[in-house]
Amino acid sequence: MSEGKCLYKADVSANSVGCIAFNEFSGLKWETKSVDLMKGETRTPEFLAMNPLHICPTLKINKDLSIWESNAILRYMGSSSKKAYPENIEQRAWVDTMLDYRQCNFYPKVSTVCYGFLGFRKPGSEEEVKKGKAALEAEIKQFGDAFLKEGKFMGGFAEPTIADFSMISAIEFAKVIKGLKWEKSVEEYYERFNKAVPGFAKGAAICRGYVKSCYDKQ
Repeated sequence: MSEGKCLYKADVSANSVGCIAFNEFSGLKWETKSVDLMKGETRTPEFLAMNPLHICPTLKINKDLSIWESNAILRYMGSSSKKAYPENIEQRAWVDTMLDYRQCNFYPKVSTVCYGFLGFRKPGSEEEVKKGKAALEAEIKQFGDAFLKEGKFMGGFAEPTIADFSMISAIEFAKVIKGLKWEKSVEEYYERFNKAVPGFAKGAAICRGYVKSCYDKQ
């Protein structure tokens, strides 16, 4: 814990998981506070004063500045710790490309089909789920083809970057879908990351438990 910074996190949220895990992995170990989304704890006057968009995760940097959006927080953490976010400008641009791909291409496919099963929105119709599942499977294949090389992490890096923390967190939510087709390269990547970052399991534990409970209810 240092510098008065505090990470407000929703432990069931995949978008919080990457920040929770990287906070420990990086050695920053900033203070954290859990927020219950279901109880409206992001809509209190105190939270809204810090983040008017009432979303988690939110990182309070000081009394005058808070930032949100998980990838923005990961970038700030990577820059602060000088870990998993290359200082080389070309390599950093490649990591930024992967972060934006996760947020703009991959995660929307996850949220469209998964949020209904996770209780974050009204479940879709059978046809909507079928369509969403097919779109997610196509995106999983595209992800593997574009970003994964045998024995490497996302984008061909030899060590995990903040892009991996972001992507693996999104994959955690996708696991709620029964019968989802996973590319072998993506399954191997998931196992490789968790082996390289054993502490990730601790940060993801509540989220994984919630996803499993939703999976088992289907």
